[in-house]
Amino acid sequence: MIPLLPQSSGELTFYTVDTAAFFLKGKTILVFFFLFLADDALDRKQTLGPGDSTRFLSSAKSTELFGSISMLYASVVPIGESIPPRTISLAAATFNLLVSMAVLDVNTFQFKTVKGRARGKQEVLSGEAISLKFLDVVTILLKYCGIKCTAAKNSETQAVLIDLIASIGFFCANNKQNQDLLTSEQCSNIIKNLTRLPEYLNVVVYPCLVTLTFQNQNARNVIGRDFNLEFLDEYSKSDKAKKNHLVALLKETT
Repeated sequence: MIPLLPQSSGELTFYTVDTAAFFLKGKTILVFFFLFLADDALDRKQTLGPGDSTRFLSSAKSTELFGSISMLYASVVPIGESIPPRTISLAAATFNLLVSMAVLDVNTFQFKTVKGRARGKQEVLSGEAISLKFLDVVTILLKYCGIKCTAAKNSETQAVLIDLIASIGFFCANNKQNQDLLTSEQCSNIIKNLTRLPEYLNVVVYPCLVTLTFQNQNARNVIGRDFNLEFLDEYSKSDKAKKNHLVALLKETT
């Protein structure tokens, strides 16, 4: 039997394998549906926000990114590193959705509120809770997919890993609180596994580390324990960095 965590309760609910498979299949369909909406918005390059008739971003925020992180948390965390193929497929769709959402509006992805608007206690706690769920999922999948990617390239686990790393970068972009959270002791395994990935993944790892350490000396000190910061500084000055979406996003605030 596979344990799944219901959103409204702190207790474990156990499902048979067949029931869990049905649950995951239905959730995967929903993720692909919202991914389609996000891609459509990107293709049309429409202005999203309060004036958007589709209310896409407001819906994403009010439903905590359509429940995608909570869904993946319930599917991954209880079973640990014994991850079946169907869950990897679900993770691939989910992280693709998260990256698409971050490209549309990074503040919505980070659960930031509109400037000048007060944040209520419930909203703050909700943002903190979903961030911790996100990091729990990242911890497990980063280790699992990292091991798999050393054995086989161009696999579905590699696709998960690429979007997962990008989502970490968006999570930390211009957000010191999230930078500090990622470089805290409780997330030390994320940093270690991130800096030990194969070199061919540097194209996504380097921009991620740049956002993680941007204007944050403490974060640089933590990353420096497992990674040569000279490589990172050299990359930051390169043409590749100038063309990277994440790095360009950081420059908007300087």
